[in-house]
Amino acid sequence: MADKKVKFRLKGHASFVLREGWINKGIRAVYEDNNLFREKRSADVLGVGNNMVQSIRYWLKACNIIKEVPTIGAELTEFGDLIRQYDPCLEELFTIWILHCNLACNKDLATTWYLFFNCCEVEELTRDEIFNQLQFEMKKYTNEAEYSVPSIRDDVMVLTHMYLKNRKKDYEPEDNNVCPLSLLELLSENRDKYSKEQPNLSKLDRRVVYYQILAQMQNNSISIDSLMDNENSVGKILNINRVSLNRYLDALASDGLITVTRTAGLDMIYKSNDMKPIDVLYNFYHNITN
Repeated sequence: MADKKVKFRLKGHASFVLREGWINKGIRAVYEDNNLFREKRSADVLGVGNNMVQSIRYWLKACNIIKEVPTIGAELTEFGDLIRQYDPCLEELFTIWILHCNLACNKDLATTWYLFFNCCEVEELTRDEIFNQLQFEMKKYTNEAEYSVPSIRDDVMVLTHMYLKNRKKDYEPEDNNVCPLSLLELLSENRDKYSKEQPNLSKLDRRVVYYQILAQMQNNSISIDSLMDNENSVGKILNINRVSLNRYLDALASDGLITVTRTAGLDMIYKSNDMKPIDVLYNFYHNITN
């Protein structure tokens, strides 16, 4: 266990899976009223029960769509406002990928999601086996007395439901059994065992990879090994292998966004500009309207 106090959050969703319609409702409601989540009428405004209100609030925060300021209330982040303006109905798969990146990297608010994508090597594991791996990882951060074991089980149930490949041909945004993250096809199930899946690369825009590279990069350079293996790395969060990563790096280099240097024993990439992750989002959304 680490010596310093760490933040973690379990079961903030109140056992409700993120639903696509919730994002649209939440963004619109927060944009119109910063005090939405401070008021009793929030359930009426959102058209859901009180527990679902708290779940919507949680998912919006965990995906970095809203932030809460003590003197202001809830307000949209830059990402949240871009969704409001350009993709309120989540028609762009790019938006769903960014939701995933934000959620899976959010150790403080979505601890189970962070641990699952960063630490859990899933090769046909049951939910119980996933739970055991995640509980083992939790014990590295804190002792068992400081967290609820049943809450981890609930998180595993919700997580596997959210990411499981959508089996329905007709996708209904308000369907209780459908989460937009299922469209990423990062998790499959076979006879009650779950496996992480490499995404369909034709559906993974290279700008998503670039966004995650910039989010991971501390300075102006980073090794390809780090992009595969480090905390919140492209390889872990997007679940792509090294061959696929190198293809994306070559494409980004062709775009003039990075420089790739491959030498014996040390493969590095370097930034070619001063872009930040948020700039990638602005460029994408502005381009889809032109």
